Amino acid sequence: MSKVSKADRIKVVARLLGERVCPKCNKKIDSLLYFSKVEVSQDFDLDNGEPNYGSMEDFGDHTDDHYACPECFETICTEEEDAVQFMKRPG
Repeated sequence: MSKVSKADRIKVVARLLGERVCPKCNKKIDSLLYFSKVEVSQDFDLDNGEPNYGSMEDFGDHTDDHYACPECFETICTEEEDAVQFMKRPG
């Protein structure tokens, strides 16, 4: 029988229990990082000679969105619904 590392045991237990643990670095996750590539537009003018940006509007299809581990940046999921379900797991 092969010896199973502690890290591999943590991964298996976390998946069985449904805990919020990163599958790559095995750290518990309290929040996810959200990454999105979109185009934005903003009003730009000068305020007393200094750059001033107005409110931001984004547009685009959000096709490259993903939610990642804040420790190692491993992608956990790509859909918001999956991120919600992941975060509802016991911490």
